[in-house]
Amino acid sequence: NFVSNGAIGGAGIYYRNNNTNYYLEDDGVTAGILTTQAIERINAIGTALKFLVVNIGETDSAETKALFKAGQKAFIDLILNGTHLTQVVLIPHGRRTNNSGSDANYQKWLEVYQELASENSNYHISPATYDCAMEDETGATDSVHINNAGHIKNAPRVIRKGLDVIGETVTGGLDGAAMTGATIATATITVTIAHDTGTDFTPTTAIENFRVFDTGGVSTEYTINSAVRASATTITIELSATPSGSVDVYYGYGVMYDVDPAQVIVDNSTQALPLQQGVVTTP
Repeated sequence: NFVSNGAIGGAGIYYRNNNTNYYLEDDGVTAGILTTQAIERINAIGTALKFLVVNIGETDSAETKALFKAGQKAFIDLILNGTHLTQVVLIPHGRRTNNSGSDANYQKWLEVYQELASENSNYHISPATYDCAMEDETGATDSVHINNAGHIKNAPRVIRKGLDVIGETVTGGLDGAAMTGATIATATITVTIAHDTGTDFTPTTAIENFRVFDTGGVSTEYTINSAVRASATTITIELSATPSGSVDVYYGYGVMYDVDPAQVIVDNSTQALPLQQGVVTTP
């Protein structure tokens, strides 16, 4: 089997956002230069390629969520319809190490991936990458991309997910634990999680990457004083103030620029997978 890289840094979905390297013409249906090249490359290599991996960056950040989603679906389906490939693995956005990105844009990109995977049985999301080291955490100036060590950690996760969705037998965890619910009592939130193949998680104290907002919007955010392990399947979050109603509890929201990768939740499976990005709402 082969891996063929069709990515170019800074490429856009639409011509209007990068008129040199782009996947779609501005009509939203006609293949751009990178889509055409991808189809040609995949067909030239043939069935040694087994599935499509997609991770689109920030070039199209000015697009609405609807146009970003439509563009993703359009160019991916053009590639699938033009080749023998049928399954897609989407790599979700990770964190930044500076705050120059937009929480709203990063959340928009994540939610689009989640919606595409929910609405299309051949679209799948690989594990989160926020436990991977970034380039500028090891001396580079790049605050957006994971470094070589991060890729070495993430690549097997993506490959394992891809092999599973094309029907190969893959043992061990594929997705990581996921939040299943949350309750609140005054300023204390209890989050429950369900494990993939792990049975517990670390760290047990000073857990990072949770954010809490009033339900139905992000206009009011609550400061988290602490987040700690209560059991193998529960986390206790203490807020600095008591909300007046229900709240949305996110794991992996937005830019995540101030998150320490050593303090994100990772299960104790052989694959050591991070807690999935998502949101749960208290009653």
